[in-house]
Amino acid sequence: MIKKVKRGEKLIHVKSVEDFMKISEIDRKVFHTVTLVIDNDIDFSNVKMSPIDASGLNIVIRGADKREGRRQVLSNITIDNGNNLETGLFSKVRNLSVINVNLANANIKGGSCTGTLAGSVIENAIVKSCGFTGRVEAEAYSGALFGTVQDLEIEDLICLGSVKAKDFVGGVAGVVNSVKVSNSHISTEVHSRGRSIGDICGYNSEEQSKIINDMLARTMPYMLDKGTPEEQELVRLITGR
Repeated sequence: MIKKVKRGEKLIHVKSVEDFMKISEIDRKVFHTVTLVIDNDIDFSNVKMSPIDASGLNIVIRGADKREGRRQVLSNITIDNGNNLETGLFSKVRNLSVINVNLANANIKGGSCTGTLAGSVIENAIVKSCGFTGRVEAEAYSGALFGTVQDLEIEDLICLGSVKAKDFVGGVAGVVNSVKVSNSHISTEVHSRGRSIGDICGYNSEEQSKIINDMLARTMPYMLDKGTPEEQELVRLITGR
């Protein structure tokens, strides 16, 4: 059931590719949130797609009520953005929620910050009750669904496909600040020559920051007698010595 539309929110029922692309025409002086209700399966074959700039918008993509126990499918989304930054269905978006929709046979190519759904999510992303198949090829900061995300929440996701990039590569996202995962099966093939790779995300700053701080705590005491007074004071603040 779709909630009642409030002031500043736009509801678009999507039955075709043309309906989906109406999001590019949104007046951002009037609307801050757009909900795309996917009413039926949509095939993007033979449609030349470019990343949609949704900067400043909150986007919700939600499948309509299940038909015969299956979700609506967005299939054959193909985007070739060369080596350009922020590649995906959306180049950049403030917040993004994708619920009760399958993405099938996606084929995405871009530079740094690349994923099928969005190159960069400035704040939070939620993926719930979804399935994904496809492949993503990028420079770095890349995942099957997202390039970079602040906070990521995943529930009931099946993710099958491949992601190839030089570094910071994950099965779902390239770089996140934090991630919560429940009841999901992620079997994305991750190909990279770098060291920052992971089944879910290539780099999780919430986890890595503790490791980095521990390393600093071990090594910085040796710097107490070196550097400027300001640098020595910074060492003391970090190490507590």
